[in-house]
Amino acid sequence: MAERTLIGERDFTPDAASVSSARRFVLSLIDAEPELVDSVQLAVSELATNAVLHARSPFRVRVSRLGSRLRVAVHDTSPAAATKKDYGPTAVTGRGLTIVEQLTDDWGVTPDGAGKWVWFEVNDVPQEVR
Repeated sequence: MAERTLIGERDFTPDAASVSSARRFVLSLIDAEPELVDSVQLAVSELATNAVLHARSPFRVRVSRLGSRLRVAVHDTSPAAATKKDYGPTAVTGRGLTIVEQLTDDWGVTPDGAGKWVWFEVNDVPQEVR
C-alpha cells in the first residue's frame, strides 16, 4: 500500500487569528483551480475554528497527498469527539462539520493518545497540484 506524501505541517495557537493563518498556510501549499481552492479554504477554516472554539487547544495542520487524494488534517488536544450537530436554522453555531462534509469527498476523526485528528480529503486532484 502506498504511503501519504507530507506536503507541509505547522502548529498554531488557540486564538481567532490562527484560523486565518491556518487557511493561508494551507493555501500556500496548494496550487489548484479556484473551485478546489475555495472548497479547501472554507473546510480548513471550519476545522481550525472548531479547534479554537471547542477544543480550546493549540492545533496542528497537516497537508498530505496519496495519489490523486489531497488530505488536510487538524489535530487538537481535546479528547472530546468531533461530531456533526443538527441544530435548527436559527442557530449561530454547529454547522462546521456539515459544511466540511458538503465541500469534500470524505472526512473523519481519528483519535490518538494526545487528542484527535479531524481531517478531510478531496479526490481527483491533478498530480501537478501540490
